[in-house]
Amino acid sequence: MTTFRRLLTILLVAGLTASAVAASTAPAGAAPGALSTDPPCEWADWGTSSACDGIHPWGVAHRAECGTGGFVDTVEIRASSLTVLAYVDLVYERGPRTTYPNGNCRTAWAELTVVNDNVSYCRAEIRRNSDGQKYEVYGAPGHQQTAVVHDAGVTSYAWGICFYQGSYFTARTINY
Repeated sequence: MTTFRRLLTILLVAGLTASAVAASTAPAGAAPGALSTDPPCEWADWGTSSACDGIHPWGVAHRAECGTGGFVDTVEIRASSLTVLAYVDLVYERGPRTTYPNGNCRTAWAELTVVNDNVSYCRAEIRRNSDGQKYEVYGAPGHQQTAVVHDAGVTSYAWGICFYQGSYFTARTINY
């Protein structure tokens, strides 16, 4: 798959995903598309818990408060030098928050793009190194994102595994 086609697929699926989760990320009783009233992305217990943990990265609340992120590292899950099964991306957002003063949103998440139709199982996760907090996503051919982890002052990584023709294949991103 060419880089252009992969990017186009990611943008199309991300747009559809954002539409599908918009209503579920608005505060209870609020109209779809309303900004979150959740507390800011800061540590409730430093390095181990934040109100931003578990928010979907393409939900309306996260996009309005944090932005849409930027790719930090992409790895390929390969069965061989010629057979790519999936891509695992580590995505990080440190953009300014617009809902709360004096803060930046520092969240990370994993994106899984399964590109081989013969893969019977794929999974990706984002893991915060300070406490091991993780969120997973399972994928069939297509594109999915995990929930986010807050990681101001700590690091996280994305990891993926696919089952293909009787064997497991893995790949891991850098810590960021």
